[in-house]
Amino acid sequence: LFEPLLEAYGSAQEGQLANHELYARLSAALDVDEAFWAAKEPVGRSQELICIPKRRVRWLQQTMKELGLLERTADRGVWRVTARGQEQLARNRP
Repeated sequence: LFEPLLEAYGSAQEGQLANHELYARLSAALDVDEAFWAAKEPVGRSQELICIPKRRVRWLQQTMKELGLLERTADRGVWRVTARGQEQLARNRP
């Protein structure tokens, strides 16, 4: 999931995507449908219903932020690839 996520940002206009746009691009890359992103499961003591795939994507975004590959924009739910992220993408491409 790490590489498809970074690739989605790298191929986006201006290197930035809102989360809903990211989920659409990941759906195509991973060959999953919209229901994959809508399914919720009970989690934790409270058994709150959470979408596990979206949660994993958000964790990856935070990890990539810590690695200097992504950064948040001023808009809520919008992230962009950094120069370091672009360098990583260039190394990964043949």
